[in-house]
Amino acid sequence: LLGAPHVLCRAFQSFWAEWQRSRLRISAMIDHSRSLSPAHLLRRMQLLLFQWFDTTRRAGTPRAIDFVQILLDISVGAFIPPQMPPAFFTLHPVKSAGSEAPTSLIPTPSPHPTRPPKVPGPQPSPGVGSIVINPAGANGTIFALLEGKRIREVIKNEVIPLNSSQVPMCLTYHGKGQCYSNCRRVGDHKPHSAAEQRT
Repeated sequence: LLGAPHVLCRAFQSFWAEWQRSRLRISAMIDHSRSLSPAHLLRRMQLLLFQWFDTTRRAGTPRAIDFVQILLDISVGAFIPPQMPPAFFTLHPVKSAGSEAPTSLIPTPSPHPTRPPKVPGPQPSPGVGSIVINPAGANGTIFALLEGKRIREVIKNEVIPLNSSQVPMCLTYHGKGQCYSNCRRVGDHKPHSAAEQRT
C-alpha cells in the first residue's frame, strides 16, 4: 500500500530482519516474563504508528520510527509494557443459561495487567523429544558465537568446553535458551556455576 521505499516499510523491514536474528532469545525472554506478552510488543508498534500518522495528518514532521529499538529494549530489560486498552480485557460474550440473549463479562482492567494464560509453546517434530527451556535464558556471549551459524558447524570448528561434571556444554541450551529432552548433551541442561561460566 505504501510501497517498499516508504519510511514505514523500511522501518518494518529492519524490525523483521532483527526479529529473524534474535527471535529465539526474545521469545524466551517473553516466555519467562510475568509482565510482558506479545500483545504488548504489537501495542507499542501500534502506538508508534498512530503517533506517526497523527503528526503527518496535522502537517507536522513525525519522529522517525525505530521498531528495532523495541527488541533492543526487551533484550536489555528496558522495555516498559504499554497500557493496554480496556477492550483487551473484555471477554467474548457468553449466553446465559436458558436464554438466547448474550451477556458480556467485562472485568475491571488493572493499572498493571497480568500476563494472559500461557499458551502451549512450539511443539517439537516427532522423534526430537520435548522442548526444554533454560530458566537462565540465552547466554549473550554464546548467542553471539552462534548467530547466523548452524550448531553442527560450530561444534565441528570450535573446542567445546566441559562443565564441572566433565560433560561437553550444550551450545543450544545455553546459547539459544532452549533445547530438546533427547539431546546428546542433556547432562549439561542446567544453569552453569560462576566458575563454569568463566571457562
